[in-house]
Amino acid sequence: MSRDPEWLLQQLPAGMLNDDFFRRYMGIFQAMADTYLDHIDAIEHVFDPSVAPLPMVGAMGRWIGLDYLDEEIPPAAQRRVVKQYSALVGARGTAKGLQGLLEALTGAPVEIRDRGGVYFDRPAPVEAPSHVDISVGSSASPDPVQLDDADLTRIVRRELPASVTFTMQRAGRTIHPVPELDDD
Repeated sequence: MSRDPEWLLQQLPAGMLNDDFFRRYMGIFQAMADTYLDHIDAIEHVFDPSVAPLPMVGAMGRWIGLDYLDEEIPPAAQRRVVKQYSALVGARGTAKGLQGLLEALTGAPVEIRDRGGVYFDRPAPVEAPSHVDISVGSSASPDPVQLDDADLTRIVRRELPASVTFTMQRAGRTIHPVPELDDD
């Protein structure tokens, strides 16, 4: 915003403006006030994840339950996650919410197959435990954000209900559960 460089001095009585020392002295207060006014003018951008300082993006993430955003996750991914996931907070713990979060984190297409269900009229079948199959990216189009496999697995564990098991593939390879190594 453009302000008159002497906006504070112009508010004083005309007789006070004739003293050079007083003008310079008041210039100190005007410089301080200009800084505060610049911050106030930019306050709307502090809450926009696309331009906010990275610590503020982390704070906004914690407000919506994404307390695992840290320096391990690239800044562009953190900004994208906070912006996109804030619209999905109501779907947290569902396949839709998990899919949206993983797509925002990785920048890749995500497919969720949920074998679980809610049974109001009868007990859940014993042969169908709650399980989710997750596929992130594909071998033809791996995810552009190289988030560590362990971090991605940790995030999925935090998002799913505790009783739900899952398998996860990333770009065509299984990352959870970690495949057993053959000793042969």
